[in-house]
Amino acid sequence: MSSMYDGWKEFDRVIPNNPIIEAIYPLKVNAKTEDEIKEFDDFISKLVMKIGEVEKAKLESKDVWGYSLLHIVRASGARETWKTQEIFKTSMYGVHFNQWPTRKMKIFLGSAIFPRMTNKEEK
Repeated sequence: MSSMYDGWKEFDRVIPNNPIIEAIYPLKVNAKTEDEIKEFDDFISKLVMKIGEVEKAKLESKDVWGYSLLHIVRASGARETWKTQEIFKTSMYGVHFNQWPTRKMKIFLGSAIFPRMTNKEEK
């Protein structure tokens, strides 16, 4: 019998020690079916590919799908916040559907989580 955490080994092999995966993966325990686990893994993979390499990452939410903020720090020291929020749309044929876009926000909202380093701390 396979565990829900078997997917972690897959990610760790492809992208070892990635802070984005480490920040989001613990929420995967809420996934109940194989389909939910696959959707979760696909979501994490998409974020890693979209955002790229980071030094630190912290997810500010217990619900990845409805509304979540992912705060990251890049190797250069640049700090960014990425927001995922569920939106509801209607196609031109009247079909209702959901989307979960992840967008980089114009301002960094994680100052309490990742405060800016002073010159003394950087040395």
